[in-house]
Amino acid sequence: MFFPAEMKNVTIVTHDDYRERVISALHEAGVMEITNVQDSKGEVSATLEPGESHPLTGKCAEYELRVSRVLDALKGFQESKESLLKQFLFPEPVAKTSVEERAPNQLFDEVESVLEKAGRAISIQDELASIDEKIGTLQAQRVPLKLLEPFDFDLRHLGESKYLYIVAGTVRVGDYELFVQTLFTIEDILLLKRRIGELYTVVIAVPASAREELDDILRGRIFSAIKVEHPEGKASQLLGQIDDEIKKLEGRKKELSKELKIVHDKWNKKLLTLREELKIEKERMELPSKFGKTVNTSVIEGWVPAKNVDELKKLCDNASDGHAFYESREPEAAPEEIPIKYANPSWLRPFETLTKMFGHPKYGEVDPTIFFGTTLVAFFGLMLGDAIYGLIIVLVGFLLYRGAGKVSESMHDMSIILMAIGASTIVLGAIQGSYCGDVFPRFWGMNSPFMLIDPLREPKKVLFIALVIGIVHLNVGLLLAAYQNARKKAYRNLLGEQISMFIIQPCAAILILDFFKWAAIAPSLKIVGGVGILIGVILIALKEGPLGVFGFTGFVGNWLSYARILALALATSGIAMTVNIFVELVARIHPAMVILAAFIFVFGQIFNCVLQALGAFVHSLRLHYVEFFNQFYSGDGKYFIPFKSIRRYTKLKT
Repeated sequence: MFFPAEMKNVTIVTHDDYRERVISALHEAGVMEITNVQDSKGEVSATLEPGESHPLTGKCAEYELRVSRVLDALKGFQESKESLLKQFLFPEPVAKTSVEERAPNQLFDEVESVLEKAGRAISIQDELASIDEKIGTLQAQRVPLKLLEPFDFDLRHLGESKYLYIVAGTVRVGDYELFVQTLFTIEDILLLKRRIGELYTVVIAVPASAREELDDILRGRIFSAIKVEHPEGKASQLLGQIDDEIKKLEGRKKELSKELKIVHDKWNKKLLTLREELKIEKERMELPSKFGKTVNTSVIEGWVPAKNVDELKKLCDNASDGHAFYESREPEAAPEEIPIKYANPSWLRPFETLTKMFGHPKYGEVDPTIFFGTTLVAFFGLMLGDAIYGLIIVLVGFLLYRGAGKVSESMHDMSIILMAIGASTIVLGAIQGSYCGDVFPRFWGMNSPFMLIDPLREPKKVLFIALVIGIVHLNVGLLLAAYQNARKKAYRNLLGEQISMFIIQPCAAILILDFFKWAAIAPSLKIVGGVGILIGVILIALKEGPLGVFGFTGFVGNWLSYARILALALATSGIAMTVNIFVELVARIHPAMVILAAFIFVFGQIFNCVLQALGAFVHSLRLHYVEFFNQFYSGDGKYFIPFKSIRRYTKLKT
């Protein structure tokens, strides 16, 4: 719980006749992270030949790609017709298909057979895309024809003929008068117009000899020419032809969609299981490239949690019928090269997500999750500080836990976190006397139950509590850093970074109390304080140099940053109270306004709850990531990633 799980470096040597069985067993068990033998610095690895991927790896990847293409073509037909909210709160668990271990060629044969029947989906999807493109082109052709529909003339007359030059276009209603004045500078001209919305559609005819003059006039921004592709007939006739063509294409689109739906219903689930099997098979085929090779054996190296060592040995013996050599040893690599696996109890495991967001601990380094999880819950409750808001968060977390949390590990973890911080907010909100702000005294004329402190009335007291929490929190970080330096025998770091701060803090407190006359300090105690600060400064200077002394000012800045606990608590109570005042004023206008007031109350309080909850969560994270972790935690560790088959749609028959 306080440190990552103990790891062992493992070497497995197996005869090649049993290699595939050992790989499958390791893949299904998922207890070993397999490393590349060639990257090992041991003497044995230098004598081994590099391993090679299975010769069918490329074929397996090709089949996986082909199946994925068919599934992409079927994506538009999801089986669930439920709303997104219902899917989120009450998702249906995926029904897994039982599968058996089989040779790659047997899997490929089945994939080929299914693709012959379901592969039609790709050609259907291609044809649907082509139809959509044609419909889009036809719809674009309708736009200019719709503008010209009110005019009863053959569109092939547009343009220049032997005697006439005819053009069509649009003019904004506001620009029409100016346009006409400019246009009628030409002596022989015919102008037809029709208004459509805020535009005039105009058709202009002039003698062919006046073409250049007309073109000069129309070059301005007022006139927008209408261009029609392949004009042959009246606009109304061409529109009818286009509409008929679109109707035919839409009909064909419906036929193809029905056919694609049939393919989806019959083959989608099978394709998902086959793709998963292919992905698993490909991972197994690629793995031998990490092995070392002799003539008849394969050498596998990697990392295993110490608690799984016996399980792994038994697994290898069973898979190889005893034809495998197995050795585990203590890690000799640098801590940052050893993968870490968290070793927290189940109730704390969801908070690992928040630790991972910052970074993983190095092997042998303190895992901060236990400190992070508990204090984050408390900080959030203090910052949000409203019992009703906390209840809302608990309910949201519970719905998530009963819904998406059942099918998603990340959603499960988030639901636990929400319920924990919500419960903390209920308790600490009641202590601060906030129930959607000052609802009890304002609307019911009674004191809030369980209230021990009111941030709005006693901000100094809350600030004092926040600063006390801050100094304790930071010193816990310093203690953890001191412990780690002592374990590593880094005594210079211990003296210059932690012991110095432990000395300076109480001594600085003595001098500050005396300077501001907040307490009567004996002269001898002042001397002790001064000497203590001098010793602390010397220790820091010996470790960091003269400029290292400014590290103490950084520590003070980190400490004062905990005042944000007060700021967030005041913001929550203040905005909630403002909403209540506004509600009270609206309700007093007229009895009928009570409904509006109720709406304002609900909307305002929910808005404040969401806004302040986000703020409290972000600032709680910040106090850990920036202030707390800065004292002892680097987060430069390497996460343990076992060689493990991920089965969402399949389950292996036992």
